[in-house]
Amino acid sequence: MIAIIYNSSIKNLFYKYAELLKNEFDNINITSHIYSSQSIYEMNGIYNFNSAVYLDKDIILGNMLENANIRLFNPIESIRICDDKRLTFLKLHNKYPFPKTVFSPIFFTYDKKLINDFIKHVENSFNYPFIAKLAQGSLGKEVFLITKKSELISFIEMNYTKSMLFCEYLDEFPGKDVRVYVVGSKVIASMMRYNPNDFRSNIALSGKGFDYKISESTKEMCIGIANDLQLDFCGIDLLFKNGTPSVICEVNSNAHFKNLYDCTAINVAEKILEATNILVALSSDPSVDEMAAAIGLSIYLDKMGKRATAIYSGATPNALQFLKPEETFAEKADTLQDFVIALNKEKADHL
Repeated sequence: MIAIIYNSSIKNLFYKYAELLKNEFDNINITSHIYSSQSIYEMNGIYNFNSAVYLDKDIILGNMLENANIRLFNPIESIRICDDKRLTFLKLHNKYPFPKTVFSPIFFTYDKKLINDFIKHVENSFNYPFIAKLAQGSLGKEVFLITKKSELISFIEMNYTKSMLFCEYLDEFPGKDVRVYVVGSKVIASMMRYNPNDFRSNIALSGKGFDYKISESTKEMCIGIANDLQLDFCGIDLLFKNGTPSVICEVNSNAHFKNLYDCTAINVAEKILEATNILVALSSDPSVDEMAAAIGLSIYLDKMGKRATAIYSGATPNALQFLKPEETFAEKADTLQDFVIALNKEKADHL
């Protein structure tokens, strides 16, 4: 069974999202169940599922699940990086375009001189207006347009104990950006978001979505971003520069796709289930039956047009050397996988 996990405290935002996924699982006869994050904690480490679509940012819970060998979509390390805008920047900025960005130091106590020195540093780095953000935040709620020094002082003094960052304001098209949805190393949709009453385009802040076609080079960039972050699915927000959406604003590991469906009629939940990258995983020191089943399954999936990767650890049974398993099995799973098929002896016998 596959679990679909959402955060208990924001059910109103993610439960509909979870229901869309469950409906798609039901359509292809895959058993799934929707769980709140609180209910997972209350299971005390005894889980009745071996994979989960993780619609949460609870890093501790995600690590608990992965430590119990639960495959998460997306992996918890990928979610951790996306949830902190500083980590996303550090992971990607040497390879992809970002606005000029400055991080704040950590202030454990209020030190007026240190804070004033940092305010001077920010002012020396940007012209007004510029963007101030908290490193962790969603739906545009922790993003501010700083137009003068008094606003900068107020923002820093209110948030000095938190992680902050400051970015160049790209004002070519205020209130507009493009969200690109990537699923399994493929761009499946993109939409322009526009808010005529705010510099933030978020639909949660009354922005509107419109179908928008991006170039092949932009698609390649977004696929590269998803691959570099090891994301199974994501939404990448791009800012306009020189008339094209080409500068990264942020990467969302839990991008809402209900808004995309309303805008373009493209069902992201359906796309997520159209697996193209499949990992066939064996236990350590697999038996002859397990390895033979994995080889046969991988070859069959390849003929179906899927991108199958088989992986195991330990010794190769001598009886199977003639099948050249090294041509089917990988040394490590270093590519994006949409789904994982775990083979054990009972499943191998059944196959």
